[in-house]
Amino acid sequence: MRPRTLAILLGLSLVLNVFVIGAFVGVFFGQNLGPRAAARANPLMAAADRLNPVERDTFRALMQDEVQREGPTALDARMQRRRAGELMRAPVFDRAGAQAALDRARADDMAVRAAIEGALLDFAAKLDQQDRTTLAQGLGRSPRWFAGRGGAPGPGQPPAAPPPSRQP
Repeated sequence: MRPRTLAILLGLSLVLNVFVIGAFVGVFFGQNLGPRAAARANPLMAAADRLNPVERDTFRALMQDEVQREGPTALDARMQRRRAGELMRAPVFDRAGAQAALDRARADDMAVRAAIEGALLDFAAKLDQQDRTTLAQGLGRSPRWFAGRGGAPGPGQPPAAPPPSRQP
C-alpha cells in the first residue's frame, strides 16, 4: 500500500474513532454532564431557583442546614426501615416488631418533614408576596421521579390519565 493511501485511511480511522468515543460518552455519561438546574428532582428547589440570587442562596443554605440538623433523625428512620426488613426476612415473622419499627420510621420521617417545612415557612414569612408566590409554585408539584407513578399533579398541571382498565 502506498504511504499516501495509508495516511488517508489512518486519518479516516481516527475521525471515526472520535465519533464513536463521543457517542459512547454521550450515551453513558451525558445525563451527568448537562446543566443540573433544569433537571432538579425537587420542584421546591427548582422554584427557589427563580428567586433573586441573595434569597435563593439564603434559602439553599437554610434548607441545607435544616437537613443536616435533622440528619440523625433521618438516619434513625432508615435504620428502623432496615430493621423492619430484617424482621420480615427472619425465619419466624415478628409482625409486631416489624410494625413497631415501621411506626418509628414513619414518626421520624414526619418529624424531619415538619422541621424542614417549618424552616420553609419561617423563610417565606420574610419574603414579599411575589417571592412567596414563586416559592409556593414548588409546593404542590410532585418530584420528577414520582411523576407517572400516581403522584398528584401540581397547580396548573394537567391531571394524569387514568390507568388502562384490565379486562379478563
